[in-house]
Parts: sequence; C-alpha cells; structure tokens
Amino acid sequence: MILLIMMLFSNDAHCRPQLTIKGLLVNAERKHNIPKGILDAIARVESNHDYDAFVKHDGSTRKSSFGLMQLQLASARQVGFKGKSKELLTPEVNIEYASLYLKLILKSHKNDVARSLTCYNAGPNSSLCRSKRYSSYVGLVLNALVSLK
Repeated sequence: MILLIMMLFSNDAHCRPQLTIKGLLVNAERKHNIPKGILDAIARVESNHDYDAFVKHDGSTRKSSFGLMQLQLASARQVGFKGKSKELLTPEVNIEYASLYLKLILKSHKNDVARSLTCYNAGPNSSLCRSKRYSSYVGLVLNALVSLK
C-alpha cells in the first residue's frame, strides 16, 4: 500500500503506473476532440508505450523524437512548446503537445484521420503528406487501435 502511494505521488516518471499513462491519453483525446483510442494506438506504434523512448535522426538531436508519442521538438514548438527538449520525455508534456500537434493536423486535413496519421508520421512538409497516398504507418496505427479495444 505504501509503495502504491509513493508511486502515485512521486515526481519520478519511472514510478508512474501504466494506468496513469492510459488515463492521460484518454483525457487528452477528450480535451482536444481527437478520435477515441487514436493517441493510445499512436503511443503503441511509436514507442510501445515507453515514455523514455528517444530516437536520434540523422545523428542530430535537433531532429530527434521524444517520448511516448515520439514527438519532435520542432513539431512541439509549432503548437506552443517553449521548454527544453528533455521535457518532452515527461508523459504529461509529451501527450499534451503531441495532442495539440495532431489536432492541428486533423484540422488542416478536415478530420481525415488516415491523411492526418500520414502527416503526423512523415511531417507536414513531407511529399507523402501532400500526395494522395497513405503511408504504411496508417495501417500500423489502425491495427494497434483494433488490438487495443
């Protein structure tokens, strides 16, 4: 019992139970009007729900992807993030800014979930985002969505 209380009130993200992460994802979907289950499915595909996930692209931390949602610093900045990149490893911060970013993409693509997932993965300036094709990433997220239900 004491361990559970310590885990719930700890400032150390490593002590947080998985249910808290799922709750954060659900709350962000409600708050930002994102289709139910999409954030959880993205987190599974992007990081297998690992909030410490860090991927360095092209050997540059500038293009690295952070946390559960594998959010890039430039994407987070696009929706108002002003912190340091390591803050994107905090689940609450990562989920909030990834949600805002996905919401922006959904809005710009008239709530077309498949097109928005393609752009979330490839980046809004990617030629894939502007083409009529969808990336294989869409299938991965939709399969994860089905398996999570």
